[in-house]
Amino acid sequence: MTAQLQDPSLFDSIASLLPADQREHFYRRMAYLQHLGPNDEILQLAEAMGFLALLTRQTPAHIAAERLKLETLFHNTLATLNTARRSLLLTSVISSND
Repeated sequence: MTAQLQDPSLFDSIASLLPADQREHFYRRMAYLQHLGPNDEILQLAEAMGFLALLTRQTPAHIAAERLKLETLFHNTLATLNTARRSLLLTSVISSND
């Protein structure tokens, strides 16, 4: 067995993307990989494709979450700048009236 197959998290993560009725077939296919050496090209290709599948599925959600954080930060910064500007204008008006 390879080190990657002893840690089933990659294949379990891929399987979780599949409809429940397709998971058993997926695991049967992946069982073949247990017999390959760690440097086998088929195993390396399967692992690379698995990582690509996970990235393709997970990346858009991560980007959307990061975008929301940036949007919140932008609005908070804008509100702080507007408050500081109003405060500065008010201080200038009071100073010019004195």
